[in-house]
Amino acid sequence: MPKKALRKSFIKRSKEKSAYVIVHPDDFALTHGNSKISPIQYKQRLIYKINQLIYNNVSVIVLNLEQNTLHPPSFLSKFQGKIEIIPSFSNDNTESQVLRLKEKLIFIRGLKRVIFTGGWINACFKHTLSQTIKTDQKIFPVENLTKTFQGSIVFKKYTKKVWVEVDHEYLF
Repeated sequence: MPKKALRKSFIKRSKEKSAYVIVHPDDFALTHGNSKISPIQYKQRLIYKINQLIYNNVSVIVLNLEQNTLHPPSFLSKFQGKIEIIPSFSNDNTESQVLRLKEKLIFIRGLKRVIFTGGWINACFKHTLSQTIKTDQKIFPVENLTKTFQGSIVFKKYTKKVWVEVDHEYLF
């Protein structure tokens, strides 16, 4: 690919910013969830996916299930400083982590697309998606979300329209 074409594709990618939100990818969720693959395979695939996303300048955000820490789950520790961690604090109510996620997404400059994955499909994933994205249409059941749809992120007085996708590969 010529240098000029590479520069144009890089500029296009950086203008159309994407975020990849991973809901609760920790050992408890993996071992007690209904994943289609083993926890070891799940972790290996997710690590590979995160490497690709970081290379392509996609913001990776992990909602931590372990309380009171800003460190990622141990199998993602090599990404410390490269991914954003949305913490869960012991004195939080159920909406606090989603509120911190919405704040993070609102202030990502140029954000046009948000991809959600991870977590128990009908529990934490469903809750996070429904509380983060507002739409005019019904977005559930999650199993039917196979196409990109438009929604809004609302945080305090700010609203941002984004395209939303669900990466079903990492749901359990």
